[in-house]
Amino acid sequence: MSGKKKSKRKSSLRESASGEPDENILNQKMLSEVSKMMGFHVFNPDEHKLRVINEIMIVDPKERITSSQMTNSEYCEVISNRAKHIENSKNVLVFTDVGDEIDPREMAKKEIRDRRCPLSIIRMYNNRIGELWTVNELAIPF
Repeated sequence: MSGKKKSKRKSSLRESASGEPDENILNQKMLSEVSKMMGFHVFNPDEHKLRVINEIMIVDPKERITSSQMTNSEYCEVISNRAKHIENSKNVLVFTDVGDEIDPREMAKKEIRDRRCPLSIIRMYNNRIGELWTVNELAIPF
């Protein structure tokens, strides 16, 4: 009876050129057995296929329907994001002359005023369609 089990086991494993079972197959079998016993799923990136869940369609700049005025919330968000970039990067490139300024928020505000900010804003119509505006195209709210 034990001979039958051995023969089944040997036939299910691939053998290498030396006649020994392949290590990858043994590891996969061991992982699957352990995962069944423990009750968890082993993630295999080779089996996982990437899916595009959402695609955003950007409207042509000539066909934009939203205002060219930046809202207060967009202005605050741009300043905070750009200030984080300036503060966290050691070799950040500031696109305007800041002089003696050392406060990252003031540097970000000066970039926006001088129309030299490298950031963009996406204004969404719905979950599939949006407009892409560079910060330099938008009028400052104040």
